[in-house]
Amino acid sequence: PQVGNTLVLRHGVRSHPGFFCQNSRNITLRNVTFHATCGLGALFQFCENLTVQHVSFVPGPGRRVLSGHDDGLHFSNCRGQILVEDCRFQGLMDDPINVHGTSVQVLSHSGGLVQGRFGHPQSIGFATWAAPGDQLSILDCRTLNALGTAVVKSFSLSDPVHFTLELDRPLPAGVDLALENLTNTPRLLCRRNFFGSCRARGLLVTTPRTVVIEDNTFESSGSAILLSGDANAWYESGVCRDVTIRRNRFLHCLTSYYQFCEGVISLCPEIPDKAGSSGFHENIVITDNLFDCPGVPALYAHCARQIRFSQNTLADGSDLRQAVKTQYCTIALD
Repeated sequence: PQVGNTLVLRHGVRSHPGFFCQNSRNITLRNVTFHATCGLGALFQFCENLTVQHVSFVPGPGRRVLSGHDDGLHFSNCRGQILVEDCRFQGLMDDPINVHGTSVQVLSHSGGLVQGRFGHPQSIGFATWAAPGDQLSILDCRTLNALGTAVVKSFSLSDPVHFTLELDRPLPAGVDLALENLTNTPRLLCRRNFFGSCRARGLLVTTPRTVVIEDNTFESSGSAILLSGDANAWYESGVCRDVTIRRNRFLHCLTSYYQFCEGVISLCPEIPDKAGSSGFHENIVITDNLFDCPGVPALYAHCARQIRFSQNTLADGSDLRQAVKTQYCTIALD
């Protein structure tokens, strides 16, 4: 800190979003400006088919640097299509956009009967986390390897943290397990948005369905795009299997190294046993983008398969292979 800097402090818990939408479908949020929120900006939970257009999170008059206490747009356990276009994000104290599911811990299981718990204190009490007929993925917590799938027969909360789940088949024995709901996973189209400087990253996305991120401008202080996913800490689930990142401009990103910010684009799932991973994210295409972020990796990735980094421009003329850092990955560079 230097003389003349502005110090911004967060206080209180993030229990009051500016806009809250749950168990709804075919919702459009358009031409709305958020100048200040005491929690997440717009929170969507267990919703289907969402459109966000011409929405801004920007500091208002007299609030020169801060527009929100946490994320801007937060999509949790949604399904169908999410469209975010022509939006603007500046001055948020967390990520402008976060799209994810919720992993749960398996405490015990016998036959098809499972006793489990929600792992993170900010993601509890989800009475609609699963419904009969939903398809779940069974995960090894150490490697995040998928061990198979199961179909839900019944789901009920015992209290806000614990639940009972009945499945159509028994779970594997001898492994620490987590579950994620594959039915509650959305497609995402994110285009023509401006991601200005916020305290954390730009866009977080963890969903196995089709993701297209195109024609955006990123000036994120941390990583511009993060593909995360875990079943051990934040419990924000979702392996990415079909992601296209194209025609974006990355300008002066990653000036600060926040959590998971290892590259301008960071493929950084939380996997305790990386060497044992069979590869988490896969089929990631990064093409025709401009990177003007000198001194930092354009791409960092671990535990990923089938990455293509092609026809991208590095404004400082860096060697392509020096701009890409990988571990336990398969990648094509051209």
